Amino acid sequence: MRRTMTIALSAALLCACAAQTKEPEPVSVAMVGDSIFYGTWAPNSESETIEACLQKILPEGSVVYNFGVSGATLQDEADQPYKEEPAFQESLASGVDEFIIMLGTNDAKRHNWDPERYAAEYRVFVKEYIDRSDTGHVYVAIPPIVFEDPVSYVYNFSIMPEAVSQLPQIITETAEELGIGIIDLYTLTNDHPEWFWDGVHPNAEGNRAIADEIYKTVFAQE
Repeated sequence: MRRTMTIALSAALLCACAAQTKEPEPVSVAMVGDSIFYGTWAPNSESETIEACLQKILPEGSVVYNFGVSGATLQDEADQPYKEEPAFQESLASGVDEFIIMLGTNDAKRHNWDPERYAAEYRVFVKEYIDRSDTGHVYVAIPPIVFEDPVSYVYNFSIMPEAVSQLPQIITETAEELGIGIIDLYTLTNDHPEWFWDGVHPNAEGNRAIADEIYKTVFAQE
């Protein structure tokens, strides 16, 4: 009887150890966004973009698809609507496990910004990804804060910091209404002007920090 119990206990311990050492499953990720996701100004696109940094820390076999488009806006009446880019339909049809959406920095340009229109269209835009997701795993990222250019001491590309500061509330309220996750890159970058080349586009250090925050928010809790 004692021998039987010992064998059973050993088997249970082996199963527990096997469960604890099980390799994490690979995942597929679609990054939907603008030049920050695309990797503009990253010195080495093979290793220093957000896409590349995230790829390095995900389980082996994972794939990160970069659907970032430089200059893209969320609003349809702004100067470069994401919905008019091939990346929009390509990302919707990608069939990935996780969608990560970050649009708003270019909407905050002086000639584009309309907070009421942005809020209304943001909900519709994100809902399209929720409806097309097989897993229901859709996250929205609050874009990073913007800083003055370290050389010219102006805010580049006509982006208004006061408009960028309105994005967290709009995005958070929409995400809570839709029941999806939030990646807060605004708070993450708030005290780190050294993470940006021009006050807008992250450098290698900034991209690593953003990728780490995405991983911590999306994957470390799953």
